[in-house]
Amino acid sequence: MKLDSKIIGASAVLFAVGCGTPTLSAAVPACGLAGTPRDTCETRMTGKTVCHIYVGGSKAAPFVYPSELQVPKRAKRVVIVWHLLDKNAVFIDKNEGPNFTSSGSEFFDSDTTDDPDGDLTSGFPARHYRTKFRNNPLANPAKYTIKFRDDAGQIAECDPTINNSTD
Repeated sequence: MKLDSKIIGASAVLFAVGCGTPTLSAAVPACGLAGTPRDTCETRMTGKTVCHIYVGGSKAAPFVYPSELQVPKRAKRVVIVWHLLDKNAVFIDKNEGPNFTSSGSEFFDSDTTDDPDGDLTSGFPARHYRTKFRNNPLANPAKYTIKFRDDAGQIAECDPTINNSTD
C-alpha cells in the first residue's frame, strides 16, 4: 500500500534524525526535526491535493515532519492530514489536534478522521486529524500548535508552520 510505505519511510527518517531536545525557556517544547521544510503533498486523480504531516514522540520530545509544510503553488482543494505514528497516540477531542490562532481563515472543516486521506470523519479518539486549506498565495506562513496524547497518555505539543503556495 502506498501510504504504508510512506509512513515506514517517514518513521525511518524521523528516528534516524532523532527527536531533538526541548528548550527550557519555551512554553512549548521545540519540535524535533525543526527546520525540515518539505512538500509531502500528492494530487489525486479527482484534483484534490492531500498533504501529509507525521506526528509523534512524547510530551518531553514531540516531533512533526515536516515541521514546515510547503504547499505547492497550484494546489487546489487542499486537505492537510496529520498522522500519529506512535501506536497508542490519539487525538482525544476537538481541543487537541492543530490550533490555527493567527491564520484561522485559511483553515476550515477541521475534524478527526480514521481515513489517511482525510475523507471520512469519525468520533474520538482518532489517529488522524484533517483540515481543508485555502492555499491563498498572498497569505503569510501559518504558524500553529499541534496537541496530541502520546503513548503515556500525556499531552504533547509543539509549534510547526505551513507555508502557502510555494513552487
